[in-house]
Amino acid sequence: MGSADTFKTEEFVFPGHIPLDNGHYEVLETVGRLKDAADDFRIKMDKPYRPFDPIDMVKGMEEFATKRRDAKVGRKMFSMVGTS
Repeated sequence: MGSADTFKTEEFVFPGHIPLDNGHYEVLETVGRLKDAADDFRIKMDKPYRPFDPIDMVKGMEEFATKRRDAKVGRKMFSMVGTS
């Protein structure tokens, strides 16, 4: 995420847990309530919610395997114009 100095927003804390004496934590908030708090914070800061497009993990792994296999064989990573 980078340096905190370049982060352009006010600091905020979501109290989601309490540390206990035995090293564990007591959970106070649910995921839904934390998401609602984040949405409220975005509205307050006038920042729209922009969900990320889902990543196709299967396609990514197939491309990774193909590139790795081609690198082992010594195939080129480019093609001539007009050829497949």
